[in-house]
Amino acid sequence: MTKIIYFDIDGTLRSEMNKVSPKTKYAIEQCSKKGIICVICTGRNPGSIQEDIKELPMSGVISGGGCFVKYKNKILSEEYFQRDIVKKIIDVCFENKIAVSLESKTNIYMNKPAAEFYKNDFAKKIKHYNLQLQNEIYKDHKICFQDNMQAFEKENPNIHKICVIGQYGFINWLSIEMKEKISVVQMRQWENSWYLELLPKGCNKGKAIHDLNQQLNIDRVDTMCFGDSENDIDMMKESEIAIAMNNNVLKSVASSICESVEDDGIYKELVRRKIIQPEEK
Repeated sequence: MTKIIYFDIDGTLRSEMNKVSPKTKYAIEQCSKKGIICVICTGRNPGSIQEDIKELPMSGVISGGGCFVKYKNKILSEEYFQRDIVKKIIDVCFENKIAVSLESKTNIYMNKPAAEFYKNDFAKKIKHYNLQLQNEIYKDHKICFQDNMQAFEKENPNIHKICVIGQYGFINWLSIEMKEKISVVQMRQWENSWYLELLPKGCNKGKAIHDLNQQLNIDRVDTMCFGDSENDIDMMKESEIAIAMNNNVLKSVASSICESVEDDGIYKELVRRKIIQPEEK
């Protein structure tokens, strides 16, 4: 029997263009009413979780890819990199003019190459919309694409996630060089570059789910999750039922593949599994 469901955000609970759909909201509300614990499980830092997500009846939040765990407003764990690791990665990226972004609990810091890469990539996704709608999407996205590394140097915050974008040779070298001190969450091609996502050693969505389940006395057999990308693999491996959002890349670890977020995949899958009743028309 499903007692707890974990939900990724981007591409799962919401799309950048359509936010959380009415049917997805209905599905979460019905699960909550049935006593099923609903938990966000996202790579986003706590400060960049969107407002429409915060309005959903969730009991807990796993954020930062597993670095932060909160349940019913109680913080259960926080994890950060050692400062010497952050400095080493920053130095080598700046020396080689490589795009790098750093995430703290509340902010995201980027150098100029990273800001330009992310901004251009996001612009491609929303180029078909009018200017007013583009501005609204940027606002809802809650991530500013700007070179703000001076702010990082001034504020000197704790960092829990580092993302690096460059050519394969450098990305592969860095992942090998730091493998004893960090966790590689993603290493994949992105456009004509390669993307490397790093977390503190031992941190990932799967471990956070395992630890929260233990605290709640919930067995793995009673868990379900929904995700859409490679950083959801650990989450899916830790769940008895793992649903991929229209993504064959996750086929090897998913129990089944449902419709996309734009096609209300969460709602349709929960109805098919008879976990919720269809919404009355």
